[in-house]
Amino acid sequence: MKDKKQTWLQEGFKVLFEKGPAALTIDLLCQRLKQTKGAFYHHFKDRNDLVSALLASWEETSTDRVIEQASAEVDPEKRIRLLTALTHDLPRNPERAIRAWSLRYPAATEVQRRVDQKRVQFLESVYVAMGNSKPVAKRRSRITYALFIGGGMLVPPMSRQELDRLYLVLRPRDRQSERAR
Repeated sequence: MKDKKQTWLQEGFKVLFEKGPAALTIDLLCQRLKQTKGAFYHHFKDRNDLVSALLASWEETSTDRVIEQASAEVDPEKRIRLLTALTHDLPRNPERAIRAWSLRYPAATEVQRRVDQKRVQFLESVYVAMGNSKPVAKRRSRITYALFIGGGMLVPPMSRQELDRLYLVLRPRDRQSERAR
């Protein structure tokens, strides 16, 4: 049952990215998945319920799960490298689609705000654990996050290698090795 609901959500993300939020209709989803409206209503109360489920799924998979996995690493240097690897593996289309959606849809705006806050706070905690003062950690976390968001919004998005080189500049121990490159 959960797998079938995931199918609806995956298709919802595709519609959101390909056609925008206005196209995210029950009729279109049913048509694309070759399902009846009854099948849709088996998983969701209505379109608003679908929208809430999409936003919750995105927040859980792209933020909460990533932070949980990265938090398992005790060493802060290794934690930041693991976080970088985990975020490189995230699909970029939902991120871009939801960011665009959040400009006009209050529910998406609220989730976007919460996700941004969680991500920046986590980065800041890692930078503090790496020995940075709170103000320096705050600046580095915001710059790192801006690189993550901006690098993914470029067309084409920045490569993993290019982002990695830029992230190195922000790591205290890695700065000298970056200058040598």
